[in-house]
Amino acid sequence: MRKQTFTLIEILVSVTIIAILAGMLIGGLNYASKRADTAKTQGQLEELQMALDAFKHDNGYYPPCANATDVQFTLVSNVFSLQLGSATFSFEKRGGKPYLEMQLNSTPVTLLDAWEHAIHYRCPGVHNPQGYDLWSDGPTTSTDDDLTNWKQN
Repeated sequence: MRKQTFTLIEILVSVTIIAILAGMLIGGLNYASKRADTAKTQGQLEELQMALDAFKHDNGYYPPCANATDVQFTLVSNVFSLQLGSATFSFEKRGGKPYLEMQLNSTPVTLLDAWEHAIHYRCPGVHNPQGYDLWSDGPTTSTDDDLTNWKQN
């Protein structure tokens, strides 16, 4: 009786099929990861927008910042503050509860998106002159993939 063994062609075909399936799986995971990063950053922007709108509701104005700056938060003497350039705004409601829940210490914390880029703020906004501009640079520094609170063309 002769032993049944695999031929070289059968082994190469099997390895090729496995490689194609692995490539499809890795591509799908990469796509899902990119979508998750975008969704996380959009969620951060929406959460910050709600906090800024609540600030305006309580104070009658958005925190002014004529030049685009990174959004930073700090906790000093148990007061939660929004730091925009050299200006600091108490970011707590009159009842003492913060507009935005964050884990903080006394050093300023720059709000970062999913790609470790700073989230930017400008008020009055160039794109929203009656309000503010809030944006993330997205995965790259090109303006094509920015996530913003205004419509892009």
